[in-house]
Amino acid sequence: EKGGESFVNISLKSSGESIDFLVENSIPQEQLTKDKHGGIGLKNVQKRLNILYPDKHKLTIDKENTFKVYLQVTRS
Repeated sequence: EKGGESFVNISLKSSGESIDFLVENSIPQEQLTKDKHGGIGLKNVQKRLNILYPDKHKLTIDKENTFKVYLQVTRS
């Protein structure tokens, strides 16, 4: 069954000091085939964050039971 147990959870919180963004999704049971351009998205995101928000961001990526990305951008 396609997408039977699939899920995506998105959370965005903003305060005076930071923006916290969390995305969590299920991991497919079968490995997806990437095309010749696949696999560089996260590296590009990390490079852009370093350019735009040097020393003002925290990016955590966890692939244990789910695929979870947490990004915090601070003002100072």
